[in-house]
Amino acid sequence: MLRNATTTSICILLLAACSGRKKADTDAAHRVKSSDLSEEDAKSVHFVKSVADHYRELAAARDAGYSVQYPEGCVQQDGGAQGVHFGNPLLLDGRAEMNRPELLVFEPQSNGSMVLVGVNYVIPFEHWKDKDPPQLIGRRFMRNEKLQAWDLHIWTHRTNPNGVFAMSNPNVTCRSARARAVPASAQPQ
Repeated sequence: MLRNATTTSICILLLAACSGRKKADTDAAHRVKSSDLSEEDAKSVHFVKSVADHYRELAAARDAGYSVQYPEGCVQQDGGAQGVHFGNPLLLDGRAEMNRPELLVFEPQSNGSMVLVGVNYVIPFEHWKDKDPPQLIGRRFMRNEKLQAWDLHIWTHRTNPNGVFAMSNPNVTCRSARARAVPASAQPQ
């Protein structure tokens, strides 16, 4: 009986250590600085930036179908912000394609305009049946329980000291947002 309890305890500790390591590995992969990207990853990020360049103006983004805020409002967190996400509902199809980001992320400006700061790839849980998270540019998507989706940020148009793929950016703010800010509790864990 003691042997079974000890074996069970060891298994639980190993599972906990492995699950923590996976999250730590994922966090480290998201916190890589642009200067530390591999040549292949840097080319991929540059390609994503060139795709997003077509939507630098919010009007162009809306004309292309990026018309729904998802989530609603400007997302502000303790360590920075994400901005306002405009999604194209036709792209929420269960695929992650570099040339088709599901969301464009804008920072509200004091004059009421919006500045493109990055993109976000999103796959709703209902569309992803694989046991492992989706990946793009060698990065695992983060699980967002509140939004019921997998997501991956890429800061294409605003340098992020937290990393190219980090969840929030201290160089982005919601100070000038007219919409309500989304609390950190609504963000991925």
